[in-house]
Parts: sequence; C-alpha cells; structure tokens
Amino acid sequence: MTDATENLEQTAAVAAPPPGRVRPDISVLQDRFPPWLKLSPLVAGCTAVLGLLYLFLSYSPIWHTDIWGHLSYGRWIAQSGYVPSTEPLLPLAQGMPFVDTAWLCQWLAFQAYERWGIAALQGMYAGAVTAMVALLGLTLLRRTKLVPPTVFGLLTFGWLNYQPLAVQRPQIAGMLCFMLLFCWLTSPGWRRWYWLAVPALFVVWANLHGSFICGLLLMFLLALGTAIDGGRRLKESAGALRFKPAVRLFLLLELAAAAALVNPYGIGIYAETLSFAGSPNLADLVEWDPLNVRMPHGLAAAAVVGLLTLAYRMSPRRVRLAEGLVLFVFGLLALWHSRMLVWWSIPAAYYLGMHVGAIWTMNDKSVPRPARCSGRWTVVTVGLAWICFAYTPLGLVLLHGKPAGPAADQQFRRSVSQQTPVAAVAYLGEKQLPGPLFNTYEWGDYVQWVSPPGLPAFVNSHAHVIPTDVWNDYMQISHAGEGWEFGLDQYGINTVLIDQRVRGPLIASLKRNARWRIDYEDDVAAIFVRRKLIGRHEEGEKQEGTKSDGGGAAAH
Repeated sequence: MTDATENLEQTAAVAAPPPGRVRPDISVLQDRFPPWLKLSPLVAGCTAVLGLLYLFLSYSPIWHTDIWGHLSYGRWIAQSGYVPSTEPLLPLAQGMPFVDTAWLCQWLAFQAYERWGIAALQGMYAGAVTAMVALLGLTLLRRTKLVPPTVFGLLTFGWLNYQPLAVQRPQIAGMLCFMLLFCWLTSPGWRRWYWLAVPALFVVWANLHGSFICGLLLMFLLALGTAIDGGRRLKESAGALRFKPAVRLFLLLELAAAAALVNPYGIGIYAETLSFAGSPNLADLVEWDPLNVRMPHGLAAAAVVGLLTLAYRMSPRRVRLAEGLVLFVFGLLALWHSRMLVWWSIPAAYYLGMHVGAIWTMNDKSVPRPARCSGRWTVVTVGLAWICFAYTPLGLVLLHGKPAGPAADQQFRRSVSQQTPVAAVAYLGEKQLPGPLFNTYEWGDYVQWVSPPGLPAFVNSHAHVIPTDVWNDYMQISHAGEGWEFGLDQYGINTVLIDQRVRGPLIASLKRNARWRIDYEDDVAAIFVRRKLIGRHEEGEKQEGTKSDGGGAAAH
C-alpha cells in the first residue's frame, strides 16, 4: 500500500502545474452554440457553391433589351404616382390599352437603381437566380438525401435555362415565384400555413409578372392528378370528390385565383395574360416561335426528354398522375412557344433528379453517415456567405458608397453587354440629332431609357401594345423590304439608329441612298441622318413664305 501511495503522489506531482502557472480552463474550448444553430460541412459546402454562383452572376453583363424598358415604365409610375391604363411612352402606340402586369417589379427595380445604381440590377438578378437554384437544390436534397442526384437535377435546370436566364427581365421574378410554389406543393405532407402563404404569394406574383397564370395551371394539374389518383385508390368514381388531399388543393386553387385579383386592373388581368401570347406581332419574334431541335435550348429539351424516358423505365419510384400531367401539359406549351420552356424546365429538372435519386438508392446499399454538426461550421458558413456578397458590385456599393462622376460612367460601361449602344445613344444627345427617330426593336428599351425627350423610341420590347400596321411597317423597314424608303418618309423619320450585327441590308441600302448620310458608325451601331429634314425643311419654307407675304403687304 505504501508503494502504491508513493506512486500516486509522484504522478500527481508530475501532473500538477509548476508554481505560478494556472491550469487552462478546458470549458472555454467547448462548443457553446445551441443545437439548432450548429451546421454541418454539407451546409458550408452548399453555401460556398451558392455564394460563388451569386458572385459570378453579379458580374454578368446587363442585357441590352427588356430591362431598360421596364425601368422606363418604373420611372414613369414613380413620377406619375399611378399605374398606366394606356401606353404612356411610345408616341406611335398612344391610346393603346396597356395592362402593365409587371408594374411592381418595374417600380421596385427603378427605386433600387435610383439608390444603388446599376449594381442594384446586378444584385437583384443574381439573387433571384441563386434563390431558384437554392430552392430546387434544397428540395431535391431533402427528398433524395443524396448529393449526386441533387447536382444532376440542378445541372439539368441550368442546361435548359442558360439562354433564357441570360436576359434580365421580370420573368425571372415570376420563375422564382413558380419555383417556390412548386417546392411547396411537391413536398411530402401538408402545412397549415399554406392557406395563408400561397394566397399571399399570388397577391405579390400577380403584380410582379403575368406568369402567375402558370402557377394557377400548375395547381390545377396537381389537384386534378391527385383527385384521379384518389378515386382509383378508393375504387369509386365519386371518391375523388372526397379525397382530402385533392379537396385541399382545389380549395387552395380557388383562394389563389381570388388573391390574384388584388391588382390595379382587377379581373381584367386574366384577359390580358390569356390573350397576350395571341398577339400577331409576337409571331415575328424568334423567342415566340415553336420549339424545335434547331434551337440550342430546344436540343437541350429533347435530350432531357430522353433522359426522363430512361429514368422512368429504370426508376423504382411510383409515378403519380399529377406528375405526368404537369410534364405533359407544360411540355405542350413549350412546343407551342419556345419561351414557355422555362416553366417546363422546373418540374422536368425536379422529377429527373427524384428518379435518378431512386435509381441511385436502389443500387447503393451503403449506410449514410450522420451529419457532424458543430458551431465551427456555422462560423465557416457565415464567413463564406459574407465574403461572396462583399465582393459583388452591390456589396461594394453598400460598403463603400455609390460611385459618382467618371467612376459611375466607367462602372456602367463595364456592367452592360457589348451590344448595348451606349456610345451611339450618347451621340444622339450630344449632337442633338433631329427626330423623329427610327430604331431597331432590340434597342428600343435602351433608347427609351437614355435618349433625350425629343427622340422617343419608334418601337420597344412591348411589341404586343404596338398597333399592327405600325409593327408591320417596322418589320418592312428594318429588313430593307420593298418600300422601306417610303416607310421612313411616311413616318417623317429624320434619324435612323440601327445595329451592325443583324441590320446589314438596311445599312447597305441607306449608304447607297443619296438622301441619307451616315453620321456615326462603330462596331455596334450606325446612325444615319436625312440630308433634307422633312419637318424642319417644310417649316423653314413656310416661315420664309410668311416673311415674304408680310414684307409685300407692308410695302403696299
């Protein structure tokens, strides 16, 4: 016992700290984050990927179409204090009925632009697209519990939408609303807060973009498919009317349709959204052509259809009728107009990811490891999110202030696409070139936003509100068709602004014509001015004649 006691005393003496030193408090190193705040390495990795995506999209150039026209309408709404009922900005469409289904998106974008400049547009665009990817990825990850099928679904979504998402327009806000609704309604189980959240979503959506009608169609197809599946399960024809999930969806559809009436136009917004695609002017625009495999996104859609067919044959997952209805109906709409492909891409990417996940689970027998959550990964996640935001144009503006003077002009030129006629439109204002102005359709929005008041745009991207005869004249002139010169004379055009990339025949015709001279030209645009101005020449002759008559009367 004595030897044992001596050994213990010697061990304690060795372990004891030397005099003057205090043993460290190990409790300081303990993870004191609450359990609900502890994150896993997977969350940190997803944050890094989404942050890098947001950072990349924030530096994507602002496109030369659409966005500038919507900013113009947002400016008009902010200055006038009400939403227009007739076309307010195009003189040749004056008095045409105009249901502005994107008024709220336009107003918000203008307010953000006024406060933070073009960085706000970049930040809003990057945030909306990143939010869509995050919603789809989170939904797939929760359903499949696997990273590879989730990544596969996200890549499918990006492949189908890389071209449509390159253009900043209110449609992206509508896609975000559609994605949110789809993720809610396809999640397992029912949430009571859906009764408030879904109608609230449609109140906002109906004022952001006219695509809310696609959300109502989605709800109807899901409800119809659920009802038919319920009737089969109960083995009676009237069972569908008593199947609780279907009844809930139909009631929710009614609430959503009623909520969409909370807009400045009331029930008239339904007539506008349903008749919009039938405008004859849209038939001349490529994005409203039927989908075919000669289009890059049409070829991608055909490949995804093949992958879906293969996945359905191999997947052990049960296929519900609602799933097939959504894919089939939205697929038909995409074939009708290629621009409708964006609404099909969301369910296509989701269901493809779900079936790939089912195939993966069937062949993979490994036991998943539980996530190792800790406060350390929470700190890493927050740090990654802050770093990715701080280095974006919007983050730099919020941290260091909005640039002014030459710095603001340089930032603007760096942030817009190369096809934006920045220099040419600036030349119009500097030289005070005479109007009326003829411009190509693709540049009407930017002309409308930047050009001086005396040079309103001939046409803009709101082709559906332009009178059909004006639109037909525009198409004939812009393609240098027969009678193009008479068309310019008919509208009294004195200045022509056209793009070098697709208006080669008209540029060549104007250069050969002795009545026109080229006043400006660069790699992007060309400006022609009439040698003898129509309006001013006639006014000058009248004034000279008046002076002559007055002089003779005085002499007499």
